[in-house]
Amino acid sequence: MLEHCGFGEEVDLQAKNGALILRPFSAPRAGWAEAFGGMAEAKDDGLVHADAPSATRFDAEEWTW
Repeated sequence: MLEHCGFGEEVDLQAKNGALILRPFSAPRAGWAEAFGGMAEAKDDGLVHADAPSATRFDAEEWTW
């Protein structure tokens, strides 16, 4: 059935209002790397707000992701 619907090998499955909903899987932020790469090549990747505050000491030395 998944092949018939063209979903590929992975799907998102959600239970909602007593029904199961299947959707084709899509990775969040898919294609972002390519889009940002194109922006960098076009020199369109500068700060939106030139007056944005710069990183603080906390940002530079203590913050971890």
